[in-house]
Amino acid sequence: MISKQRAGWGRSEHWQPMVALLRVARAIAYALNSAFLLLSVALIAFVCFAAISAPEPDISPEPVNSYPQYTITLLLILSYSICMFTLTFLGLCSLCVTSSFLMSVHILGQIAMVSAQLIAIAFTITVRKRLHYKLEQTWRGRANCAEGDQCQPIQRFLHSEALLILILCIFLALQIILLIASSTLCEQRSYEERTKLQHQKNEEDDD
Repeated sequence: MISKQRAGWGRSEHWQPMVALLRVARAIAYALNSAFLLLSVALIAFVCFAAISAPEPDISPEPVNSYPQYTITLLLILSYSICMFTLTFLGLCSLCVTSSFLMSVHILGQIAMVSAQLIAIAFTITVRKRLHYKLEQTWRGRANCAEGDQCQPIQRFLHSEALLILILCIFLALQIILLIASSTLCEQRSYEERTKLQHQKNEEDDD
């Protein structure tokens, strides 16, 4: 009797850190999914507003919406926002149900988003020099970009570019944290489902 009690105490002490870890993982998953959901809605609204009313030309002497890159950028942001909205909505649904299958689908979507984020960061870093050279060619000889002076539009572009890379890296880090939290919860749910099936199988064998 005493040995059984000690065994039960040992199991409870073993499960206490795991329960705390699962609670933290669930809280992180809820918080990040909710934040990404709101952010995706804000990005969709931003794209719609930018398509209707293009911003003033600041880093380029020509109107911004006259460049095909502007339209392509808006379409990419819109596609990314819709994918993020769908994925985070699926993530919140998977947290509300007890099935591990739905969370597994969500994890696969997260892996795809992380891969897309890595590609976006690599592409942004790769085309930096080409964009810098093109902007310098565009602004060279103009009044506010005389030789020997700092070209303010190019300086603003460099600042915006560095800020974009920083934001992409922060997004990537948060997505990896969400992926780890979701994987932890999915593994626990899979374990519970396997244990339940094994218990049912043992009961059927006993009958």
